[in-house]
Amino acid sequence: MVPALSGPWSESVRSSALLLVVALCVSGCAMRTGSNDSPVTFKLIAINDFHGQLTPPASPTRIDSSSLSTGGVAYLATVVEQLEAKGPVHAVVAAGDLIGASPLESALFHDEPAIEAMNVIGLEYSAVGNHEFDEGVTELRRMQLGGCHPPVAQSTEQSCGRGRFAGARFSYLAANVLDATTGTNVFPASAVKTFELGSGRALKVGFIGAVLRGTPDIVVASGVRNLRFTDEADAVNAAVPALRKQGAQVIVLLIHEGGATAAAAFDDRTCPDLRGAILPIVDRLDPSIAVIVSGHTHNTYICRRNGRLLTSAGSQGRFVTDIDVTVEPDSGRVIGSAARQVAVVNEPGTEPPAGPVSSRVAQRNGAIDREFLQRRGRAAHRACDRRDRLTGYACTVGGWRVRTWRPHRRRSTRRDPRARRMAARRWRS
Repeated sequence: MVPALSGPWSESVRSSALLLVVALCVSGCAMRTGSNDSPVTFKLIAINDFHGQLTPPASPTRIDSSSLSTGGVAYLATVVEQLEAKGPVHAVVAAGDLIGASPLESALFHDEPAIEAMNVIGLEYSAVGNHEFDEGVTELRRMQLGGCHPPVAQSTEQSCGRGRFAGARFSYLAANVLDATTGTNVFPASAVKTFELGSGRALKVGFIGAVLRGTPDIVVASGVRNLRFTDEADAVNAAVPALRKQGAQVIVLLIHEGGATAAAAFDDRTCPDLRGAILPIVDRLDPSIAVIVSGHTHNTYICRRNGRLLTSAGSQGRFVTDIDVTVEPDSGRVIGSAARQVAVVNEPGTEPPAGPVSSRVAQRNGAIDREFLQRRGRAAHRACDRRDRLTGYACTVGGWRVRTWRPHRRRSTRRDPRARRMAARRWRS
């Protein structure tokens, strides 16, 4: 408000004051508008197909012209922490198969160690994978909510070794997995994370999770009983309006389905000969989905499909995909995106980085000591052999028994009675 003045200078003073007020208003409004329109870059730290690999895999990883030792959850945690330190606007995400087909150091404890490790590294959202259903949806809910596994007669597996299991602090998402009786989602389809940017600004990022529709073809029948797996793209697109209603300015898809390329290098961003079941899904997605974090095929790639990033970080915690997405918060328009693969390289024979992750891994491996294996050795070895034949995964027990890893081969238990019988036994003696 301009004060009332009198005298010969009243008109000039009043005019000057009005001009000053207008100038301040224009300047302040311009500052706020410029601030609100400033692009924001948020980081996605992505993994997939961890499969309970707490210790480094036995086989080396081909990186450039060298074969290097990679993986191990303590080293993985260090890489994630380093990426998080680059800025506060980030989210740690996964594309499923965090558990299941796991080495014995996780499997002998019903994969509780794998969930606890994901809690410690700060995982926030994950799609479900087909292996999440190996023991059925009731067990998967226990992984999410916590609680002890009911005792199983003559089983070497243990639960709640530290007295309790609190469950996952991250959220499993599954847009296309429904209860066959009620038609409702067995896990939330989506979630929103809000980043406070200061000065009253915020960025809301929506996450949708999905798993390959063919999960019942590759999981023992009891694991998917009374579940219905719907079309991936249809379910994902149907989840978009709810996210928009919650204010999501940009949307990320976490999906346990993938592809392959002809690339020889793990970080080849030219993406030669991209192919696989993920492509027809991506081609049908709502245009508002900016990034697709995929998995399942255990391949490492960074590709663009219809202008959108499509990534996968291999398997077993060997790599982390570092994704940066730049958006205009008001419009939600993506004005830039980039990604790179970060190899989780470790030094064989050296101690992993000190911290809560390595401490818990050491505790678990201490529980699987030589005395434990000697008392249950034959049963554990038979379980190992059956698991290798069925899944093609390595079988390691706290580093005591290490076998060479073999690539995963998809096998339909629905069409293969022998595989179905083997899977139904859950690799127990």
